[in-house]
Amino acid sequence: MLDVSLEIRRGDFPGLHPGSQGSVAIVDLKNDGREMSYEELAAQSAYLASVVRSDERKLACIVCDCDADAIAWYRGILEAGHAVSLRPPNPPDSLASFIASYQPDLLVCKSPLAEPLCREYRLLRRERSYLLHERNLRGDGVHADLAALFLTSGSMGQPNGVRLSFRAVAANARQVASSLRMAPGERWSVSLPLCFVYGLSVVNSALLAGATLVIPSRQSLDGKFWRECGDAKVSCVPAIPTMLDWLRRSACAAEIPGKFRKVTISGAAMSAALKRWLRDGGLGRRCAIYSMYGMTETSGRISVLPPEDFDAHPDSVGCAVPGGRLSSLASGEIVYSGENVMMGYARGRVDLGLGDLLGGVMHTGDLGVLDGEGRVTLNGRISRICKIHGRKVCLDALEHFLTELGEIAAVSDDEFIDVFHACESQGTISAALRRVADRLDLPYGVIRSRPLTSIPRTVSGKVCYAELVRWRNHEGRRSGLNL
Repeated sequence: MLDVSLEIRRGDFPGLHPGSQGSVAIVDLKNDGREMSYEELAAQSAYLASVVRSDERKLACIVCDCDADAIAWYRGILEAGHAVSLRPPNPPDSLASFIASYQPDLLVCKSPLAEPLCREYRLLRRERSYLLHERNLRGDGVHADLAALFLTSGSMGQPNGVRLSFRAVAANARQVASSLRMAPGERWSVSLPLCFVYGLSVVNSALLAGATLVIPSRQSLDGKFWRECGDAKVSCVPAIPTMLDWLRRSACAAEIPGKFRKVTISGAAMSAALKRWLRDGGLGRRCAIYSMYGMTETSGRISVLPPEDFDAHPDSVGCAVPGGRLSSLASGEIVYSGENVMMGYARGRVDLGLGDLLGGVMHTGDLGVLDGEGRVTLNGRISRICKIHGRKVCLDALEHFLTELGEIAAVSDDEFIDVFHACESQGTISAALRRVADRLDLPYGVIRSRPLTSIPRTVSGKVCYAELVRWRNHEGRRSGLNL
């Protein structure tokens, strides 16, 4: 039986809209358009909670893409008072690394376990399309407040585990639902992976608001995805910039159904070309654009720019979400305070027993400027400032200067700045790099052109700088980078 403290924490669990009885919670196009009502979702989650409930707090890992049953498992595990981590099924070595580091007590997946894992876990039961396994050995304790464990994108190197409390996840669900003006009757596409905090925050917030989640059968970089969303009467689409940049260049952009009412954008910086397209001839003339800023470390969102401000402040990512506060240090670093801030990082199972180490204050590592109304404009990362030939260079600002050329990513060492690009014309990129060198008063040879067929990205759409550094250090061919 659960102790009283766990029952209290369940009050912070992201709830379902109280007036949603009789409404459709999920439309699963991956499974023949299966519909799950709010009552069915609540009942299925409660049943799965009873399956995994125990006196000891556990870490459960759900290995999934996204379907209605995965969402029910996620909610059931939290309802039982356990902590959960959602991991993608591929690549398998990533899952093996996660299991080795964090030793989840419960493993929920669709496929049978690989032989090495069979020695660590035993099969308990099958529930619909998922298999529930329990680890043979007990791991270190899990803190009473821990609800979710996410991994950062690892764009700059080894990813960190991010420990989110029940309170933080629930708070951000309320903040996002309020900031995006979510309402019953809206139909939100689940177009982002659940292991990506942005994707899961859409699920939490939409269900809290009484909206319907539509799970497409197609990937977002596919014209059929957009048509499928239109046929399913999707009204709201969460997106990342790479997804919209693909759409901008695609012939299917002209076929976007007029019934889309909202598009939310987060996950990475938008290029100047994408902003112009949204403002002048793309989605911005057909539906409301919400530009957002967030981090895994803040359960998802930090700030939101509402659509009525998009034209006047296209470079801003808005004001802090309700209950949050933004400030800046003398260095220009943005600091966020709010109840949705993580408990702290984890590098292994032993860290899951730690309490709150940050007290609701997150030093973001992002450089930015706050205007008089509290709107923030980001200028880059502190970790992306290098010193070359005695001059400080912000690599993010350099990328922004070259954004008209297409996909651009810059890395540096103590001697050179390497600019990776997918620009077809070497003459065009060479002239642009010469202008940059003159602007920075650097010798031209210090900024080197590195052509690629495409820029490697993480699941969240961010540039994977660690992969580019590996290539620069002559390890890229072994890591599979497409040159």
